[in-house]
Amino acid sequence: MANLNGQKVALLTEDGFEEVDLTSPKKALEAAGVTVDVVSPKAGRVKAWDHDHWSIEVTVDKQLGGKILR
Repeated sequence: MANLNGQKVALLTEDGFEEVDLTSPKKALEAAGVTVDVVSPKAGRVKAWDHDHWSIEVTVDKQLGGKILR
C-alpha cells in the first residue's frame, strides 16, 4: 500500500462485525500511515464475530451522535 501519512479514515461498525473485515484493513491502513478511528453508534467497545462464535472486543474511538455532521 502507498504511503498515506496524514490521511484519516473512519471505520463504521457495530456489534457483530466479522473480525477480519475490520482488523485486517485497520492494520494495513495504520501501516501505511493512516490515522484510523473506529466509529459506532455504541459507546465504549463493540464485539466481533469470528466465523461462528463471538470474538474480540474493539474500542470505539468516536461515537455517532444524533446530530448531522457537516
